[in-house]
Amino acid sequence: MGNIHVKLERIEAIDAKKEILSCEAGILELIKKIRQYKNLRLREISAKNNLKTSVSKLKNEVKKIKTILPKPEGIKHPVERIKLPKQEDGHNRDIDKQLNEIKSKLARLSA
Repeated sequence: MGNIHVKLERIEAIDAKKEILSCEAGILELIKKIRQYKNLRLREISAKNNLKTSVSKLKNEVKKIKTILPKPEGIKHPVERIKLPKQEDGHNRDIDKQLNEIKSKLARLSA
C-alpha cells in the first residue's frame, strides 16, 4: 500500500498539531484521574474492611459482656405495644382548604 501525502498550509498544520497535543494532554489528565480514583477506591475498600472487622470485634465483645452480666430473675419488662391512630384524609382536607383560601386571597388581590 502506498503512502498518501496531503499538502497542508502552515497554519492548518500548526492548528492540527495543537489539537493533537491538546488531545494528548487531555488523555494524560484522564489517565492521571483514573489512577487517583483507583487509589482512592482501594483506600475506601481498606477502610470498609477495617470498619467491618472493628464492628465484628465489638459485637463479639458485647456478646461476651452479656454472658458475664447477671440476669435479673423475676423482673419482667412488659412490652407495650402502642397503636398509632390511622391518618385520615383530614390532613389533606386541611391543606386543600388552606390552598383554596390562599387562591381566593390572590384572586382578590389581583382584581
